[in-house]
Amino acid sequence: MPNPIHRPLPIAVLGACVIPGAAMAAAPMHVGDVFVNAAVVPKLIMAALVVSAVAAVVVATGKLLRGERLAGGSVFVAGLRFGGPAAGVLGAAYTLTNMAIGVANVPYEPTLKALAPGIAEIAVLLGLGFAAGVIAAIMNWALEARIDRQVLGG
Repeated sequence: MPNPIHRPLPIAVLGACVIPGAAMAAAPMHVGDVFVNAAVVPKLIMAALVVSAVAAVVVATGKLLRGERLAGGSVFVAGLRFGGPAAGVLGAAYTLTNMAIGVANVPYEPTLKALAPGIAEIAVLLGLGFAAGVIAAIMNWALEARIDRQVLGG
């Protein structure tokens, strides 16, 4: 008698060949999968937002640790406060537009399960944009407080 543990694998492979959506249904989706399966433009925006948020922390921390010299880098951190959310919204709008075009071009009504990866991509783009903005705002407040203390002699 064959081992029942190995029986679902051929059935899943056969199902993936017959029904293309079955391959995605076999494995649960995670946040990392959203980045891996994203199109090139949203992937670049996601990567830029993560790198920008990390850079804002590095720039602000470096400026805060170097007591006397506060010039340079503040404009980047201040710009990211507004640019991060704007970039996230831009990426989400791009993904939503591509999703709408895709839905309009298929001859059947896609299910929510088929649309879920695109919706997750939109959510990740918005979340990363707002996270980059919040991180930059906190770093900017820390820099402004440091400048105020230095200028006012506090």
